[in-house]
Amino acid sequence: MRKLFYSTLTLMLAASLQLSAQAPKAVALSENFDAAVLPASWAIVDSLNDSNTWEFVSDYLTNTLDGTPFAMVNSDAAGAINLSEQLISPALDVSSYATVFVEFDHFFRNFGGGGSEIGNVDVWNGSAWVNIYSVNATIGNWAAPDHQYIDATAHKNAAFKVRFRYYNANNDYYWSVDNVKIWDPQTNDVGIAAISAPLTDYNLSSTETVSVLVKNYGLTAQNSIPVHFQVDNGTIFNETLDNTYAGFTSLAAGDTFTYVFTATADLTGFQVHQVKAWTGMGTDTDHANDTLITHPENIEQFIQQSFGGLEPGMFGVETNGNYYFVSFWTDPGLFARYTMAGAFVDTFRISALAVGIRDMDYDPVTGHFFGGAATPVMYEMALDSATPSLIGQVSTPSGAMVRYIAYDDVRDGFWVGNLTSDIYLIDKAGALMTGTGITNPIPNATLTGAENRYGLAFDNWSCPGEYLWAFCQPGTPSNIVLTEINIATGLPTGRTLDVSSQLSLTGANPTAAGLFTHPDLISGTVSIGGLIQNAYTGPTPNMVFLLDLEGLHPTPQVTADVLFPANSASDVHLDHNLIVTFSDTIVLNSAAGIAIMDGTTPVPNISAVVDGKVLTISHDDFAGLTTYTATIPAGTVTGNCNDNLEVVWSFTTGTVGVDENSVPAIGIFPNPATNSFTIAGAQNSMVSVYSISGVYVSKTEIENAVQTINIEELPAGIYVVEVVANDYKVVEKLVVND
Repeated sequence: MRKLFYSTLTLMLAASLQLSAQAPKAVALSENFDAAVLPASWAIVDSLNDSNTWEFVSDYLTNTLDGTPFAMVNSDAAGAINLSEQLISPALDVSSYATVFVEFDHFFRNFGGGGSEIGNVDVWNGSAWVNIYSVNATIGNWAAPDHQYIDATAHKNAAFKVRFRYYNANNDYYWSVDNVKIWDPQTNDVGIAAISAPLTDYNLSSTETVSVLVKNYGLTAQNSIPVHFQVDNGTIFNETLDNTYAGFTSLAAGDTFTYVFTATADLTGFQVHQVKAWTGMGTDTDHANDTLITHPENIEQFIQQSFGGLEPGMFGVETNGNYYFVSFWTDPGLFARYTMAGAFVDTFRISALAVGIRDMDYDPVTGHFFGGAATPVMYEMALDSATPSLIGQVSTPSGAMVRYIAYDDVRDGFWVGNLTSDIYLIDKAGALMTGTGITNPIPNATLTGAENRYGLAFDNWSCPGEYLWAFCQPGTPSNIVLTEINIATGLPTGRTLDVSSQLSLTGANPTAAGLFTHPDLISGTVSIGGLIQNAYTGPTPNMVFLLDLEGLHPTPQVTADVLFPANSASDVHLDHNLIVTFSDTIVLNSAAGIAIMDGTTPVPNISAVVDGKVLTISHDDFAGLTTYTATIPAGTVTGNCNDNLEVVWSFTTGTVGVDENSVPAIGIFPNPATNSFTIAGAQNSMVSVYSISGVYVSKTEIENAVQTINIEELPAGIYVVEVVANDYKVVEKLVVND
């Protein structure tokens, strides 16, 4: 008993000491300005009350400090105005802290050539401002801001504040500040500040580099730091950052070091992966910042072709399978021609065309190209001829501007529209077309996620519907995004692709332009292609790309959703029929390959029929207490889009083989059901449905081996299904969902 008491006391003391040692660090303030507004309790001193002072922005000329909003004072934007601007934190009681450190990231850009601007960081010591940092020369940059880690312990008090003061600036550059932190670090505290690699990309490999930014959050230099990583909750890799690593001696307080693991990550699956990295230093007394998790995505590469070197002003692009034709929106009637390999051929002008074409499409029926110039007019042109010419022009219905255009080969018409207008389907005479299975016009209000459309292409190859692809400029994640729209519903399908993830672009702001679809540009495939403006820096910044349309919208396989009897079912009694419900309405290609095996012995006389989504396989009687395996080969049936995958399943019969007088196995599926359920194996019976309390609901005479019963009027709940024939009665439970 005494030994148990001492052991318990020892554990209690150890736990007490551990809790004391791991007391959390004190963080008085941590501000990243991500709300892009003046934070609560912060203050700005605008010396001239003219709004040329500290502001909070998402980016400056597309630049950020860490990809998020930040604080900035901009003399360049203010111009010839004397700036003396202050950004002041709230008062903080740090009097009880052992130490007080001020941290921040910043980019101070000095104008040079006579500029005298100064950036001061001051703290309030309880009675006066005290300077702890000053800068008057360029330091840091957008991609790698300077990080400051300053000991301000000598000035701690109950009303501690930090001030960023920018002065002596007149028509100079700017100062950007982010991630301000005032806190009391632990003595020993190391963690992962960032996972630098792997990053989202296409075709990631099985040997991706894992790189982490290790940071010393504490006060003591560290020279041996265990580091670990794990991918998708798999194997844990353990390594150590110490003096055996090239370029590393020790990690001073506040410093960071990039460590590249010897082990690599397998990210071959086209999916979003999880990469977890952490430090494991035994003396670390604050574990809140030890671990970081990122989710890089391996994106399948859909690029089939790309070529650049296209001049500014090019916008529309189309092909007839012989050449690529590109139009100049800035120069009326001007076009360029390229080979199918992307080599420049020539430029030519249609003098009768008084506008610059912004987008165009090819009509294989007439062999002509049709284009628009952001006006209510559609232009018909012969581009691939000895003498390119304007065939004519067609006025479009009210509201139907033609900034982009897509030929619909099913209806022999054109889908047209403007940046944020409705999308219209018109015929070659300019009249609004009608018909079943389409929404016309497609309201702009329904096109969430497909705003700012600059190019459009019709897609009759993707299954199971017909679609439009819009080349959009949403701004996020980029200005070159493809979005799929269902023409039957007039709604985006949710399929999108940021084209910047597929291409290595160097331009500051690549933007969407013309778009088209075409089969067999790459043999055996259908391609979606487009033009990107400002893809590259330099005098010829534009490019053309081709993507594999099947990759963007894969054709779904037909799958077996319900098996009757179920896979691995036992004590099964069958009345000659196996029943499989597929994901699509199907047609039977051939029953010849369907097999039901008793070990190695096939069941004879197999036949099959199809009704909607249901395949019924008929066969001779089975023996009792026998395991059978049924196989439906791939390609046995075809759905709306594709053939079935192979279906294989097994089941075991009951003590007696089934004959015509046996009680049949009744299948009810789906269960739970919504608007209807299918009953199988109950032919020549009467099916009654009752509520769980016994109230009669409905009665249906069953004549077929497979029959569907409508229940769309039934409220959600539990019901009883009673099947009655001359020589049997079966009762099953049915769950009805909303």
